[in-house]
Amino acid sequence: MNLDPEVRKELLKMARDCLILSLVMAVGFLVLGKMNAAAVYGLLIGYVMAVGNFYFLSVGVTRALDSGNEVAAKRVMLVSRTVRTVVMLAVMGVCVWVWTRSERIHWLPVVAAAFYPRIVIAVRGTLTWYLHRRDPAPEGSGPVPEEEEAGEEAEDEFEKFVSRFSKGPVPGEESGRTSGSDDNNNKQ
Repeated sequence: MNLDPEVRKELLKMARDCLILSLVMAVGFLVLGKMNAAAVYGLLIGYVMAVGNFYFLSVGVTRALDSGNEVAAKRVMLVSRTVRTVVMLAVMGVCVWVWTRSERIHWLPVVAAAFYPRIVIAVRGTLTWYLHRRDPAPEGSGPVPEEEEAGEEAEDEFEKFVSRFSKGPVPGEESGRTSGSDDNNNKQ
């Protein structure tokens, strides 16, 4: 499968960052005096599992976007998530089983590696926010829907979705008036 250059770039960044987290885990094993062949095997298996999971996530998203059909895209994403989860659970389960039988593969680095992509994404987001927190937002940078330019507030998709669950008027509001008309009547 041909991945977009931007996706490849993100995949390489994720591989680098997962390697850093694996090295941090290795340092932890060294400090605790628990570094042995089982820990090294666990670190290697965990790293491959974390990066492989992110790779197959990228492939699934790319295939979903290429399908062009929303229903097919959802199905591709569901199958991708299910298969990736089952494979990761199987790998972790086998590593725990091997650890309990012979202690040849340490289970901790494998299980921890399942969280590496989430940790990397959270740290990247926090760093981005921290580095750009003082940058002023450009004036008029937010999009303004055409309906709102004339002073009317448009009903968004969330309001449409939530309105299906409404069982009647909201307590404290008159039944014939909407929140938008309340604001207009109070101003007059």
